[in-house]
Amino acid sequence: MSRPIEPGSLSVDVLDGLERVGMPSYLADRDGRIRWLNEEALALFGDARGRLLSSLAAPDHAQRSREQLAKKVVGGAGRTDFEIDAIGRNGKRTTWCVSSVPVRRGCAVVGVFGVARPCGASAGRRVEVGATPSAGLTPRQREVLALLAEGASTTQIATTLGLAEETVRNHIRQLLRRLGAHTRLAAVAHARREGLL
Repeated sequence: MSRPIEPGSLSVDVLDGLERVGMPSYLADRDGRIRWLNEEALALFGDARGRLLSSLAAPDHAQRSREQLAKKVVGGAGRTDFEIDAIGRNGKRTTWCVSSVPVRRGCAVVGVFGVARPCGASAGRRVEVGATPSAGLTPRQREVLALLAEGASTTQIATTLGLAEETVRNHIRQLLRRLGAHTRLAAVAHARREGLL
């Protein structure tokens, strides 16, 4: 019969295990300063300890990074899953699917722990840094693609995103061109095959 795990005895063993997790992982304090990165994250982003977590995000995604941190630190949200574009140490932009949770000491949130994987990467499949799982789509094109996959019409997409219908049509044309598809249905099918949805 095994003994119960003592909470105080976990710290060294848990950190050692987290160092070897095959996905980039991080720990940031409640101000958003990176305090720890595992080997995968260090290889991708360099030694970013001491920097703000939002500094790893692409400039147009830095605000999203700050909002996700605030949801956990101020709002007390539990786990949140979100997509964010980050710039690796090689200068390439990659879209990451991040799952993060608040770290608590007693009732107080003292930081955030997160694990990331390239969006579109299936479990267990390594994706090389700089790969573009989003097929070079803009964040807006990814939003339009997701709505197309739900069966939304041009009018519904325009209403949902607060855009003019002609703007939505332009996004769809660009999306079809980037995916090499001739119809909306073909674009969605291609996106599913490639793991973009």
